[in-house]
Amino acid sequence: MRTLPIYVEPVPAETISGYIGRLAESHCLEVGEIRRALIREAGRSTWSDSDPRVAVALARLCGLPDDALEVSFEEHGMWTRCGHPRWVPQKCWRCRTLAEPHAACAECAGGFTTTTRARTGPLCLMHSRWTLRGLAVKLPAGTYMSQAERNLRGPLWERGIAIHTGEFNLAAAAILAWAQGNDGGTFLEERAQRFGLAGPASFEEVMLCGYPEVVRIVEVAMSPRILRGVLQVSRSALPQIDGFANVIANTLGATVNDSLHDWAGAVIGHAHRAVLYAAGLRRTKSAKNALCPQDRALIVASGTKRACLLRHVSPRILDGLRRGHTEGTSRLSVTRRFPLEPDELALQ
Repeated sequence: MRTLPIYVEPVPAETISGYIGRLAESHCLEVGEIRRALIREAGRSTWSDSDPRVAVALARLCGLPDDALEVSFEEHGMWTRCGHPRWVPQKCWRCRTLAEPHAACAECAGGFTTTTRARTGPLCLMHSRWTLRGLAVKLPAGTYMSQAERNLRGPLWERGIAIHTGEFNLAAAAILAWAQGNDGGTFLEERAQRFGLAGPASFEEVMLCGYPEVVRIVEVAMSPRILRGVLQVSRSALPQIDGFANVIANTLGATVNDSLHDWAGAVIGHAHRAVLYAAGLRRTKSAKNALCPQDRALIVASGTKRACLLRHVSPRILDGLRRGHTEGTSRLSVTRRFPLEPDELALQ
């Protein structure tokens, strides 16, 4: 197979579609032309970027080693709650789950746009470049956001938390609710002016203006220790709402305002309803009386009810609850593949 003349270095854990896009742009080709050549070389009749034969054919087309475009699960694998054999965060070699594709640093990609599944957040530590969805900003070297990025790649990643799993969307919504209820100026507005933004309103804008604070809220307010005290459905929700709002405000070095308190009340109320739903889940759709194991029930409820907090709390919160039957759970394979979507009360 003939190789393309211009060498394009792959970005770590780059997606096949992202790399093909860069190849096409570098060689003034259409993406479809490269795809058709790969389909013939891989012995397929249709296109699929998940077929290992396509990755090998693409590597040979570019004069790279056969495994050059294979994403290293050892380096970039996600910690997931898959039930192999327990529903706790673990790096499962049977599931081999990777992060959802996200935008890569343009400087790493040679000035082109591409996507990667690497163990990274929105900040490139090598080039101090922020890239999240369509928002890209060059930051000063040694930016104050660097430690937050390291925390995402380290302890948070090993708790099964990444940009696409929903926790950051919820934390960003908490900061925005607090900022909107604050009479004076906040750090969000100050940083927004510095970046030339009218005012942070979307998820990517709040993340850019408050990344260290968002990461800190995920670390503290969504830790199992805190959630154990605010997801007790057998007790009054009012002190739990107050406690959750206070934790977030203390993390921000601020005080609770009405807007943050109302938001915390809505989030805790939604999470409590999801806990009650989890308590009554049956083991299968055909089972009449056999209840789903508590740890799996929380994972199922966190997905179907879009309540990411349930993924970080101990199954013991279901102890002693009257588990009235709600509905049956799907097969284990369906539970493991269930997409992680942001909560309804989070920034999308």
